[in-house]
Parts: sequence; C-alpha cells; structure tokens
Amino acid sequence: MKGLRPRIFLLFATLLFSIYLLIPTWIRFSTGKPIPKIARAEDPWYFHYIPSETLKLGLDLKGGLHLVLGIDFEEVHRDSINKLKNDLKNLLDSEKIDGVSLDTTADNRILASFKSEDQWKKADKLIGERYGQVIDFEGQKNGEAKLKMNLAYEAEVNNRAIEQSLETLRNRIDEFGIAEPIITRQGDEKIMV
Repeated sequence: MKGLRPRIFLLFATLLFSIYLLIPTWIRFSTGKPIPKIARAEDPWYFHYIPSETLKLGLDLKGGLHLVLGIDFEEVHRDSINKLKNDLKNLLDSEKIDGVSLDTTADNRILASFKSEDQWKKADKLIGERYGQVIDFEGQKNGEAKLKMNLAYEAEVNNRAIEQSLETLRNRIDEFGIAEPIITRQGDEKIMV
C-alpha cells in the first residue's frame, strides 16, 4: 500500500499533463481556429496559459491517399531495343564491319539488313559473342535478319524499370516530407503508393 500512493499520484499527474498538452488540439478541432504562437491581449484568457502546438495528423487521419501506378512496359521495351540497336551499331563500327545496317521495327525487334552473306556472318558472330545473353536470333531471309531481346533480359529490363520507378517515387515523396509513406511493389507490373 505504501508504494501504491505515489504510483497513483504519478498516474494522475501524467494524465493531467497529457490533457494539458491536448487542449490546443481540442480547441482547434472544435472551433476550427489554431491557437496563436504568441497570445495577444484580445485573445481569451486561456490562450495565455496553454501550449500553442497541436498534434500533427498523418495522412491516414487527414483522409490519406491510395494510388496504384502502372509502368508502360511497351515504352520501356522500345527504349531498351533502341539502346541495344545503338550499342550494336557502335560495336559493328568499332570492328569495322560495313554493309550491315540496323533498324528497329514496330514489334520491338532489331532488323539487320546486310548486303553480303559474308558481312552478316562476321556481324552475327560478333553479336553472338558480345550480346548472346541479351539478344536472340529470330530469323533470316532475303538479306534481312530479325533479332529480339531474350526473355531473361526482358524480365531484367522490367525489374529494373520497376525498381527505378520505386526509387524515383520514394525520392519525390520524401522530398515533400510526407509522414510514413508506404511505397511498395504490387505484383510484377504495378506500384502502390
């Protein structure tokens, strides 16, 4: 019993102090007006004795925000295939293989046009050595060959696009100082904010 009395006193003191600190929040929510930082003479008497800081509400208490964003993988694949085409052009130029021109198609393929079979064999061998893990040979006819990204590289490109999007969103949201944002990957193609 002897140790119970100070505990009860401490409990009530903590409770009263908590109520004292919450008064500005209650006043703000009931009247809609914040308590000024410096009380003026025309303010009510209690403005001079209570703290002016209210509780900071998070997005969940203010209404929150829920977004599900998707990535345009067609655009990502188009950019990747253009980058691959440019890399292949640079490779062929650096190895002095002439007579092979590269272009992209609407279905995200690289179309290699060649003048002689011999030039294409050199280019094909070089592409296979340097880009064999990235590019698959799809077919050849009438002086043209089609190349495409292989599935493993395509999955890597998709994953990299999602990770970059997540990082960009996190940086932009953190820039605004939003309290406790939740930014996660949802499935293979979406991001939830």
